[in-house]
Amino acid sequence: MISPPAGLASSIALPKSRLCVGITGHRYSNPVFGRNHAAIEAALGLVLDTINSVVARQGDAIAPTRLHSLLAHGTDLMAVELALHRGWENAAPLPFGLALNTAINAHPETYADALAIIAGEDPDCAEAGARADHIRSLASQALCFELAEQDDALTGLFLAALQAPEDSSAAASFATLSSERVAAAGRIMIEQSDILVAVWDGVTPGAVGGTRHTIAAALAHGAPVVWIDARNPLDWRILRTPESLHAEVGTVSAEHIAVLVEDIVRPATPDQAERVIRFHTEHWHTRSHRQFHAYRRIEAIFGGGGIRRAVSSLVQKYERPEDIAQGSGAPLLKTARGLAGSDQAFVGRIETQVLQRFAWADGLSTYLSDAYRGGMVTNFLLSAFAIIGGVSYLPFASPDSKWPYALFEFLLLVAILGITAIGRKRRWHGRWFETRRVAEYFRHAPILLLLGVARSPGRWPRGSDTQWPENYARLALRELGLPRIVVTQAYLRTAFEDLLGHHAKLQRVYHSDKAKRLTTVHHNLDRMSEILFSLAVAAVATYLGLVAGSALGLIPESTAHLYQMSLYVDRLADEQGRERYHLDRYVGSNLVYDGVGDVIHGLFGATAGTNYGENNSLMAITRNYSGPALMAAGAICIVLAFIGKLSAFVGTIPVFVSGGLALYLFGVIGMQGIALMQENKVNLFDPLQLAVGAVIMVIGIGGNIGYEGGFLPIKIPGIFPNGLPAIATAAVVGIVVHLVFSALRSGQVAAGTATQGLDHEDAVLR
Repeated sequence: MISPPAGLASSIALPKSRLCVGITGHRYSNPVFGRNHAAIEAALGLVLDTINSVVARQGDAIAPTRLHSLLAHGTDLMAVELALHRGWENAAPLPFGLALNTAINAHPETYADALAIIAGEDPDCAEAGARADHIRSLASQALCFELAEQDDALTGLFLAALQAPEDSSAAASFATLSSERVAAAGRIMIEQSDILVAVWDGVTPGAVGGTRHTIAAALAHGAPVVWIDARNPLDWRILRTPESLHAEVGTVSAEHIAVLVEDIVRPATPDQAERVIRFHTEHWHTRSHRQFHAYRRIEAIFGGGGIRRAVSSLVQKYERPEDIAQGSGAPLLKTARGLAGSDQAFVGRIETQVLQRFAWADGLSTYLSDAYRGGMVTNFLLSAFAIIGGVSYLPFASPDSKWPYALFEFLLLVAILGITAIGRKRRWHGRWFETRRVAEYFRHAPILLLLGVARSPGRWPRGSDTQWPENYARLALRELGLPRIVVTQAYLRTAFEDLLGHHAKLQRVYHSDKAKRLTTVHHNLDRMSEILFSLAVAAVATYLGLVAGSALGLIPESTAHLYQMSLYVDRLADEQGRERYHLDRYVGSNLVYDGVGDVIHGLFGATAGTNYGENNSLMAITRNYSGPALMAAGAICIVLAFIGKLSAFVGTIPVFVSGGLALYLFGVIGMQGIALMQENKVNLFDPLQLAVGAVIMVIGIGGNIGYEGGFLPIKIPGIFPNGLPAIATAAVVGIVVHLVFSALRSGQVAAGTATQGLDHEDAVLR
């Protein structure tokens, strides 16, 4: 038991620790038990005294020990007497109704005696009557949970076997059915017990419901077993796993049993105790907080509830523990109180010790889940906004003005770190899972408790440092124990149909609706992610297209240079009587590689490249088109770029010399263009050629001269922050004009049947 401090936020009392012991063993009819009766009783008393000494050391922090037995004639009755003598509580999950259980364990030899005992009367046989009185006396001091739903059939078989001993079929049927009932009661006893004490000779086979069978069932559930060997009662062993039944296990002393018991009843570690206290002292919130609704809002928007659901208030009120009996728990309590032979006091304890604890844990868990999931979703959104904000300067501002965007991104990252730090400090995730575990343990407990079902120690999952929810729920359910009822068919029918059926239906509807809603959310979020991904691809492609478009102004220049070079090389080849090279056939490859290269340059922040017209002029003047000469010139330029003194030496050339050379070179560039048009017989009387040439000249030459730096006053942030370059724009516009006029001309020619046989120029003029 953990003592709560003053001023708890919860009015619900903390459950006291309690040790629950189960007992199983041979009956008086077993020869070994009968022979060693006194020694077994003494050994059993020592084991109970050892348990008592450990419990006594806990003081008021632990409730009285509770013994569970089937009140069978033999070890069970012996243990109950010893337990009552030591002040233990007694609970009896009986495999039959009390009357039938008394009659069976009184061992009447005649039909009449059995009938009398069942009727509560004195039989003719005094010994059978004494045994019956003894059982009734002990039963009156125990809380009996009677599995009587099959008593009618069992009573008939029991009486039939006594009335006609020669009828083996009745005896066999009774033995089979009664063994099944004993096994069922044994399972209830195991589920209600922390430890099982067994008196067994180690050799008697494990019939269904027998001692060995019960030991195996306890070990399978994880409950340790203290085995007292009926052949040598002072020979004790501790069994912990089902495999230990088939292996040699060393004997133990009372000290070993004391350690085992202490491990079960000792208070929780300081950390676990602190968390239990914190659970009861949590601040109660009457409703959810809007600042934690991010997850709920996402679910509402994408859950298929429509616009009304998406914009509606998501504030959720939490049911107070003291209101649950008149609220959501009212139907359950009403049905429980209406069960045939219902234990009204037990139902009252379910209200205060189970439902109120459920409401408390459920409210806390729901609030904490909103806090954690809301913070998680908020962090995801802030992360997206941080990335968008950090790069949004690209289309809107120059690199020199990007600091506000970087500051915005930094502040969002700080907010993410702050939310994360708060969540970790307040343990939103851990507390949410812990309180949810407590809530779910108590959600189904009322119905299970009314049916005598409780988790055994082995069925409680145990974490390394977060097992307090399991310990807490175990203590709370141990505190209630078993109801004092007679389980009849009418009781079970009402419990299954009205309690369990209604509860299961509500849970099925809730989880079905939740699954459908989350499936819709998942589907819609997938669709949105696909759309956003497509938009991202389109945005990147657009950006790359714009970057590539910036290089288009260099491509026509590069292409023109290739045509010029091809013209002069081929003319020189004609003069020398050599085969023409036809360099212009590589114009397609030139366009591709030059464009790809310029795009790559742009991505890495470098300038676009081109084969400068001055080089073509120099080759036309010198008539030197040698590849090795060009490579050598390129190498010299690289050396000049890296060696400053050589560059300075070149800079010593007088300006009037370099200027005169520049006049000659640039003039030759223009003459090359005229030569190229002559060579290709460009018809400057064609409106198409006139339009393309006029646009290029006005935009290119006029823009380059008329505007500072040769930039047209048309700015595109992030790509052309200073304006469109006149030369490049002229080239792009020239290409577009050529494409438009060509398309119009093709349409006119295709539609004009009257102009068939005429050339293009005539067709257009007419």
